[in-house]
Amino acid sequence: MARAKEKTIQDFWLATNQQLELEDPARYEEFNLRNDWVLDTEDEAMYVQGCVYNHCPVSDATYADPEIVYLEIKKDVSEHGTLAYHQIEAMYRKQNYDGRKSAFRSSKYDGTKESAYRCYGVRLCLDYETEGKARNTYIVWGLRNPMDVNQETLKQGIAEFYLDQKSIRYDDVDTLLRQRDAQRENRQPVQVETSPPKIIPIDAIQTIIAQKKRSAEQYDRWIEEVRREIREN
Repeated sequence: MARAKEKTIQDFWLATNQQLELEDPARYEEFNLRNDWVLDTEDEAMYVQGCVYNHCPVSDATYADPEIVYLEIKKDVSEHGTLAYHQIEAMYRKQNYDGRKSAFRSSKYDGTKESAYRCYGVRLCLDYETEGKARNTYIVWGLRNPMDVNQETLKQGIAEFYLDQKSIRYDDVDTLLRQRDAQRENRQPVQVETSPPKIIPIDAIQTIIAQKKRSAEQYDRWIEEVRREIREN
């Protein structure tokens, strides 16, 4: 007898969302509007991070101002807090693996952001890493472009970087800060800059990805031809 396919967390959330839409359309709409904003903001923070770390030119306006992104995220976190979503998802996977009756799936919405994610998969606040990523991205961008940032905001971001023990440590942040501090100790003007940046426009990145995909396809075809020749001989 074929074994029944194990339900994923996405299957669970799809069912609970359909039920919520029928039972409480207003809450369903409220949850999903907020969830869309959170996901869009997290995606934007990741996109800006990629652009800054790939030295995409600011003048091209290919991404949002890192300072604005950081301040908006900082404001939202102060109002709504954060959650470690991967830990909640890990709880679901562990309970499924253990074969016990899942408290995750039988839990009821109790008004908290965590229970909203457990029950419906909606994010009512940002992931706990998002603010740190946005701040670190802003620091790198601000140190490279000191004329384009509010220096007080930058100082505050740097202070938070040093105080936040949970912050993801980016080599670029540490390197730029060490360069800045060394220049201050030598009483030199603060001109923090790495070697001339390699500018990679977004369209060029997309072209590189497409080329790599084509190369992989060509390699797969070559491997198949080799295998065919081995079988025939």
